[in-house]
Amino acid sequence: MIESSAEGVYYPMKIFITGATGYVGQQMTKSFLDKGHEIFCLVRKGSEYKLGDYLKRVHIIYGDVLNISDLVLENIDAVIHLVAILIEDNKNNITYEKLNYQSVVNIISLAKEYNINRFLYMSSAGAPPFISGYIKNKLKAENDLKSSNLIWTIFKPSLIYGERWLGKSMGWIALFKWFFKVMGYIPLIGTWFQRWTPISRTQISKAFLRALEDKSYHNKILMGKDLFEMIGD
Repeated sequence: MIESSAEGVYYPMKIFITGATGYVGQQMTKSFLDKGHEIFCLVRKGSEYKLGDYLKRVHIIYGDVLNISDLVLENIDAVIHLVAILIEDNKNNITYEKLNYQSVVNIISLAKEYNINRFLYMSSAGAPPFISGYIKNKLKAENDLKSSNLIWTIFKPSLIYGERWLGKSMGWIALFKWFFKVMGYIPLIGTWFQRWTPISRTQISKAFLRALEDKSYHNKILMGKDLFEMIGD
């Protein structure tokens, strides 16, 4: 490994990512690969195609965050946990408690088993009242991580958008970022707007990279304003 002259970070780092085939995870994988890191992706069999052009550049670990007994993580430097659901699928027993909480508990346990001290977790700034179970279980996971004795960083972005204007990407949201920025300077309500400023998946990936490379983000919770300050946007 080669040590960075800036914050004493070593390259390339071996990084284990859960949720790498997801909307944010695909961009996260690209960003870390482009920085020269070695990426290990937890993938369900049949989903690896979602990594597209990056499939040949990563190490695939087949498995499930809810069944970690067969997973082996030798010589990994850091874990990035992205797995979560926004809407439950009770018919298939896919619940907030399992995916948004128990998955985190499981990966924390796995990190401890293999002496992986660095843990970066994608939480959330909040959720509408009608899906309160989403944020309830996210907060439970945060508390478990904070008491785990691992070196953690918790990210709490609001809406994450992509490059395409239509569809799931919701790129059109970027047109309103100026509004959140201006409102962020208004006393009393400014903090609320700063917290809920939309962020692109490229920007959140940049924030994860920055937190991994800079020890000043150890054991920190990063919300909207913090994320934009750390990446200079």
